[in-house]
Amino acid sequence: MPTVYQQILALLADPHFHDDFVDDDLSDAVASLASDVGWQPVLNAMLDVLRDSSLTRHWYDVVACLFACDCHTLPLPCDRSYITALLYDCLRICPDLGIDGRNPDDTDNLVWSIVHNLKGVSYMSDYDPKTDAEVLQHQIVR
Repeated sequence: MPTVYQQILALLADPHFHDDFVDDDLSDAVASLASDVGWQPVLNAMLDVLRDSSLTRHWYDVVACLFACDCHTLPLPCDRSYITALLYDCLRICPDLGIDGRNPDDTDNLVWSIVHNLKGVSYMSDYDPKTDAEVLQHQIVR
Protein backbone atom coordinates (compact mmCIF):
# COMPACT_ATOMS: atom_id res chain seq x y z
CA MET A 1 0.00 0.00 0.00
CA PRO A 2 1.36 3.45 -0.89
CA THR A 3 2.35 5.82 1.89
CA VAL A 4 0.23 8.89 2.60
CA TYR A 5 2.95 11.00 0.96
CA GLN A 6 2.78 8.84 -2.17
CA GLN A 7 -1.01 9.10 -2.17
CA ILE A 8 -0.82 12.90 -1.89
CA LEU A 9 1.69 13.04 -4.76
CA ALA A 10 -0.60 10.84 -6.87
CA LEU A 11 -3.55 13.16 -6.21
CA LEU A 12 -1.45 16.21 -7.06
CA ALA A 13 -0.28 14.64 -10.30
CA ASP A 14 -3.72 13.36 -11.34
CA PRO A 15 -4.66 15.18 -14.57
CA HIS A 16 -8.31 14.77 -13.58
CA PHE A 17 -7.86 17.60 -11.05
CA HIS A 18 -6.22 19.86 -13.61
CA ASP A 19 -8.94 19.68 -16.24
CA ASP A 20 -10.79 23.00 -16.39
CA PHE A 21 -13.82 21.25 -17.87
CA VAL A 22 -14.21 18.83 -14.96
CA ASP A 23 -15.63 20.13 -11.72
CA ASP A 24 -13.71 17.92 -9.32
CA ASP A 25 -12.06 19.42 -6.31
CA LEU A 26 -8.63 18.26 -5.24
CA SER A 27 -9.34 19.45 -1.70
CA ASP A 28 -12.33 17.06 -1.53
CA ALA A 29 -10.05 14.18 -2.50
CA VAL A 30 -7.52 15.24 0.14
CA ALA A 31 -10.29 15.47 2.76
CA SER A 32 -11.47 12.00 1.76
CA LEU A 33 -7.95 10.65 2.24
CA ALA A 34 -7.79 12.38 5.63
CA SER A 35 -11.05 10.72 6.67
CA ASP A 36 -9.34 7.37 6.03
CA VAL A 37 -5.92 8.02 7.56
CA GLY A 38 -6.35 11.13 9.74
CA TRP A 39 -5.42 14.74 9.19
CA GLN A 40 -1.97 14.70 10.77
CA PRO A 41 -0.41 12.28 8.25
CA VAL A 42 -2.08 14.16 5.39
CA LEU A 43 -0.87 17.54 6.65
CA ASN A 44 2.61 16.11 7.20
CA ALA A 45 2.66 14.86 3.61
CA MET A 46 1.46 18.20 2.25
CA LEU A 47 4.12 20.04 4.26
CA ASP A 48 6.71 17.59 2.91
CA VAL A 49 5.67 18.64 -0.60
CA LEU A 50 6.17 22.30 0.36
CA ARG A 51 9.62 21.46 1.77
CA ASP A 52 10.73 19.93 -1.53
CA SER A 53 11.96 22.54 -4.01
CA SER A 54 11.76 20.00 -6.81
CA LEU A 55 7.97 19.91 -6.38
CA THR A 56 7.20 23.61 -6.92
CA ARG A 57 4.72 22.62 -9.64
CA HIS A 58 2.50 21.29 -6.82
CA TRP A 59 2.92 24.11 -4.32
CA TYR A 60 -0.08 26.14 -5.41
CA ASP A 61 -2.38 23.12 -5.16
CA VAL A 62 -1.06 22.22 -1.71
CA VAL A 63 -1.49 25.78 -0.43
CA ALA A 64 -5.00 25.95 -1.94
CA CYS A 65 -5.84 22.66 -0.18
CA LEU A 66 -4.50 23.99 3.13
CA PHE A 67 -6.80 26.96 2.70
CA ALA A 68 -9.80 24.92 1.61
CA CYS A 69 -9.51 22.46 4.49
CA ASP A 70 -9.27 25.29 7.05
CA CYS A 71 -5.97 23.89 8.26
CA HIS A 72 -5.99 26.32 11.20
CA THR A 73 -8.90 24.35 12.69
CA LEU A 74 -7.19 20.98 12.39
CA PRO A 75 -4.77 19.25 14.76
CA LEU A 76 -1.53 20.45 13.23
CA PRO A 77 1.55 18.23 13.11
CA CYS A 78 3.87 21.14 13.92
CA ASP A 79 4.01 24.68 15.24
CA ARG A 80 1.83 27.28 13.50
CA SER A 81 4.82 29.59 13.22
CA TYR A 82 6.74 26.87 11.37
CA ILE A 83 3.94 26.53 8.82
CA THR A 84 3.93 30.31 8.43
CA ALA A 85 7.69 30.34 7.85
CA LEU A 86 7.42 27.49 5.34
CA LEU A 87 4.63 29.19 3.39
CA TYR A 88 6.52 32.47 3.13
CA ASP A 89 9.69 30.65 2.13
CA CYS A 90 7.74 29.01 -0.68
CA LEU A 91 6.65 32.49 -1.81
CA ARG A 92 10.26 33.67 -1.60
CA ILE A 93 11.42 30.87 -3.87
CA CYS A 94 8.43 30.86 -6.18
CA PRO A 95 6.18 33.94 -5.93
CA ASP A 96 3.63 32.31 -8.27
CA LEU A 97 3.75 29.08 -6.21
CA GLY A 98 4.74 27.10 -9.26
CA ILE A 99 1.93 28.14 -11.60
CA ASP A 100 3.33 30.15 -14.52
CA GLY A 101 1.19 33.18 -15.22
CA ARG A 102 -0.39 33.18 -11.76
CA ASN A 103 -0.37 36.66 -10.26
CA PRO A 104 2.04 36.76 -7.29
CA ASP A 105 -0.35 39.14 -5.51
CA ASP A 106 -3.00 36.42 -5.67
CA THR A 107 -0.66 33.76 -4.28
CA ASP A 108 0.54 36.14 -1.56
CA ASN A 109 -3.12 36.77 -0.66
CA LEU A 110 -3.80 33.02 -0.55
CA VAL A 111 -0.89 32.51 1.85
CA TRP A 112 -2.00 35.49 3.95
CA SER A 113 -5.52 34.03 4.08
CA ILE A 114 -4.06 30.96 5.78
CA VAL A 115 -1.51 32.76 7.96
CA HIS A 116 -3.86 35.31 9.50
CA ASN A 117 -5.97 32.39 10.76
CA LEU A 118 -2.96 30.36 11.90
CA LYS A 119 -1.62 33.33 13.84
CA GLY A 120 -5.02 34.51 15.08
CA VAL A 121 -4.75 38.03 13.70
CA SER A 122 -7.33 40.05 11.83
CA TYR A 123 -7.27 39.81 8.05
CA MET A 124 -6.74 43.58 7.92
CA SER A 125 -4.10 43.67 10.68
CA ASP A 126 -0.63 45.14 10.32
CA TYR A 127 0.91 41.84 11.43
CA ASP A 128 4.03 41.03 9.41
CA PRO A 129 5.14 37.39 9.57
CA LYS A 130 8.50 38.40 8.08
CA THR A 131 9.30 40.28 11.31
CA ASP A 132 7.68 37.91 13.81
CA ALA A 133 10.36 36.40 16.07
CA GLU A 134 8.32 33.19 16.45
CA VAL A 135 8.30 32.77 12.66
CA LEU A 136 11.91 33.85 12.17
CA GLN A 137 13.17 31.21 14.62
CA HIS A 138 12.24 28.60 12.02
CA GLN A 139 15.05 28.96 9.53
CA ILE A 140 13.96 27.13 6.42
CA VAL A 141 17.17 25.98 4.72
CA ARG A 142 16.99 24.76 1.14
